Amino acid sequence: LHAFPQIVLKRSILVISLITFIAFLILIFLINLFIVQRILKINQGIKQIKEGKDYHDIKLWGNDELSEISLNIKTMSRQIEKRESELKSAYTTLKSETQKRDQLKRELDQAHKMESIGVLAGGIAHEFNNILSIIMGNNELMIDRLPDTDASYLNAKEIQIACLRARDVVRQLLTFSKQDNSIRKPLDLNKIIR
Repeated sequence: LHAFPQIVLKRSILVISLITFIAFLILIFLINLFIVQRILKINQGIKQIKEGKDYHDIKLWGNDELSEISLNIKTMSRQIEKRESELKSAYTTLKSETQKRDQLKRELDQAHKMESIGVLAGGIAHEFNNILSIIMGNNELMIDRLPDTDASYLNAKEIQIACLRARDVVRQLLTFSKQDNSIRKPLDLNKIIR
């Protein structure tokens, strides 16, 4: 009789040990299922984000900290995509505005060149006009002193015609350089002739 309780005790210890071992295996399985698998999925999602792939299709279940981390990563991924889209749009706008600014700068440079040419043309026209005034003045004196029949008189008249054409060229240069002081307005010849 004495051996029977020891056998029952040994068997009970064995059964309890076996139940404890099975419970331990089940606990490890559950830990693996609920925690390790979730951590691996989150890690997989992080790798996908790092590689520039979409992370939205990885699903985790539950309302625990790991699910919250997963949701935060998804939210960050969407925010990064939104920001990337905004940056692309800003870059396109900046590039367009830079091209417009460069075009305006080229036009401004061209306007400065044309202004410089105008100033140069105005200076040349004034100098030429001074020389032309001396020639025209002396030629007028010569025309007044020469008789109409003299061959030199005809030459002086040709000089006068050439000087008048040169004066028109000077006026055109001054108009181009915007230094001409003449005022252009409609003229009624009937009032002048009367």
